[in-house]
Amino acid sequence: MSLRKHGGGAPAGTIDFSAPRNPLGASRIALKILRESMEASTRYPDPEYRELRTAIASYYDIGSAETMILNGAAEALTLLLAAFRPRNLIVLEPTFGDHWMTAEGLGIKVVPILYSRSSEEFTLDPHVYLELPAAQKAGSMLLLSNPNNPTGHLASRKLLVQILEGIPSTSVIVVDEAFMELSDPSQSLLGMCDERLVVLRSFTKTLALPGLRVGFLHTCNDELLRKLDAVRQPWNVNAIAERMIVHMLNEYPREYFEYVDEAMRMTDLERGFLTEALEELDLTVYRSRAPFILVHHEISHPKLQGVLVKYGVYVRDASSFYSLDAHYSRISVLTREDNRKLVETFKRATEGC
Repeated sequence: MSLRKHGGGAPAGTIDFSAPRNPLGASRIALKILRESMEASTRYPDPEYRELRTAIASYYDIGSAETMILNGAAEALTLLLAAFRPRNLIVLEPTFGDHWMTAEGLGIKVVPILYSRSSEEFTLDPHVYLELPAAQKAGSMLLLSNPNNPTGHLASRKLLVQILEGIPSTSVIVVDEAFMELSDPSQSLLGMCDERLVVLRSFTKTLALPGLRVGFLHTCNDELLRKLDAVRQPWNVNAIAERMIVHMLNEYPREYFEYVDEAMRMTDLERGFLTEALEELDLTVYRSRAPFILVHHEISHPKLQGVLVKYGVYVRDASSFYSLDAHYSRISVLTREDNRKLVETFKRATEGC
């Protein structure tokens, strides 16, 4: 039995609100390119992913030599812990990832520090890290997601730079920006060149193609990149995904930009609808800038989930996130039709329990 807890895996016949993704769904162009890329399955991908790294570097205006291709951004944590071998893994919680299990397997101590919490939102206070003992920070890795998964909090670039300035020279900060393109890219640290900084990105979330499993890592730390390349498996991303992203970024950059821009607008609109509608049911909805929201409810899982599934809706039980319990659910932002169904179902569940 797996110890990993993730969204997805909704029962048949239900709408899956448990796995965050672009609410627009996969674009016609992306699917067209994907079909055209199928022929790539007859060969091995380039183990160095040179063409893909070049395409990503050109689109995002970053150095191709500073970029590593990933099997989705989730692969990065295992590689980083194995390559960097931090004295401590300092984690801003709650957050996404299998870091507790991975760190335990590698014999690395996890030091959780918490987001500040109010009745309306979770926020990042830089002092929870900056005021840690110097000996605890030295040689350590700081991990956070921005926007945060599962709370949806988006920390400003200015605030993260403040934290970066307090990172010891022997340490690194890893910022998982898997949902940044669906949030506010102006707050991104991607492209900033500092040997203490690692930024992760995911095409999986942006393209609404969770099975594609492709993302990338960016850092100016050459030594760390060499170690990461040594511990990653050869051909960690399949040739179909490689070819698909190369074609999209090289041949359809404008269409990709317009698709993501439309997705951001739709996410804002539908997230606002869900927040207002669920608050009218006396549920606590935390302020979010991501394509999902965190909701607190009096009914606990699995009782709530049982009622929701009965009416065709499945959400993410957020109790597996550090510091949260069975009274929290993470809910993805989908289309208006699906979002209305979720609200109606939550109304039935809260009235019936």
